[in-house]
Amino acid sequence: MKTKLIDEERIVKRIDGFFVKSEVELYGTCYFTNRRLIFEEFGRGEKPEVKINWKKLAKRSLIGGILGGPIGGGLGGASSVEVKPGGKVSEEIVFWLHDLENIEFDDTGFKATSQEDEEILFGYELPSDRFTNEEQERVTALIATAKDKTKT
Repeated sequence: MKTKLIDEERIVKRIDGFFVKSEVELYGTCYFTNRRLIFEEFGRGEKPEVKINWKKLAKRSLIGGILGGPIGGGLGGASSVEVKPGGKVSEEIVFWLHDLENIEFDDTGFKATSQEDEEILFGYELPSDRFTNEEQERVTALIATAKDKTKT
């Protein structure tokens, strides 16, 4: 997990699967903690298409060669490569539990709505990742507790 946990935060459940955002299905890992819902390492589930801008690469390499040294030499390639759809979309997407509304679980995943009316859909990669009835009750209780704490 790349996201740092905050004070007294612990992971309740880790699952792999598909997160749907703006009608795009993104693959990654979901962490339910006692305070947040964290989605990490999302890509589109397919190999990135890397396109090299040869004109830009030649120009930057020439400038880098003229300037020389570690600074000039570093100008050669990185910004001349563009990752097209299929590449990494985001490192993390985070929702606070107290901002979640109407969470519903089923055999394929879960869905919820944030207080900003943003729809959250997540589908399990493996049937073994499903939330048990006990886990569903625990998550629902965590959301209720988080909402109670923000009211006080």
